[in-house]
Amino acid sequence: MESRLYIGIDPGVSVSAPGALAGLEITDERPRIVGIQDWVGRGTAEATLREFWEEWEGRCLAVIEKQWASGRDRNKAVSVSKLVGNYEFYVGLLRGIGIPAVEVAPRTWQAAMLSEFHGTTKTQSLLRARHFYGKKPWFKNKKNHGRADAVNIAEYYGRERGKR
Repeated sequence: MESRLYIGIDPGVSVSAPGALAGLEITDERPRIVGIQDWVGRGTAEATLREFWEEWEGRCLAVIEKQWASGRDRNKAVSVSKLVGNYEFYVGLLRGIGIPAVEVAPRTWQAAMLSEFHGTTKTQSLLRARHFYGKKPWFKNKKNHGRADAVNIAEYYGRERGKR
């Protein structure tokens, strides 16, 4: 199997709950983290995605966590606006760069990847990332759950695609 780069994207909301993107190389061997970038602004996200594209053109796919607002989210209008705004930013950026992308619902990847770990989905995601990728500084704190989500999203889709 030719190695491919899967770019997991957790759009995130703010500095206190940052999203992240992670490049995960998937081959027949164990997946390898190529890079992780917290959401610190649009310019940084764009630079990281362009670097991934330049190195992996034709062999990469972005997997973005789908976001939407429901009626129960009305009380959190500002957070929802930021979250959906980040999501739409990433979708537009991926199209502009030319990186093919797919969406995955949070419950879909979480059900497949987190079931053997206990706690909230944030805790489960961190525990899984630490278990399979070691206790790297990337996954040190609970606020780093966006990084863990991005890695787990990328691995989820890479595994699912490999089953087809």
